[in-house]
Amino acid sequence: MSYVVDKIGDFSGYHEVHKGTCPNRPKVNDSYLIDGRFENDLEAMEYTRKTHPSLQIRPCSSCMDTSSR
Repeated sequence: MSYVVDKIGDFSGYHEVHKGTCPNRPKVNDSYLIDGRFENDLEAMEYTRKTHPSLQIRPCSSCMDTSSR
């Protein structure tokens, strides 16, 4: 499963992480592709934080399940 993070943050400066299949995901030109093999959405979020440390990220409330812990 691939994930994307939007390049353009919201009014609070947060960038949302979406599954590649999410209907709310940003357009290709407005997102960074986060490609990898992840066991769950939480792993994808942690990987995104490591690869894009300057971004304040949060999961998309429509498609992400980060309650795995």
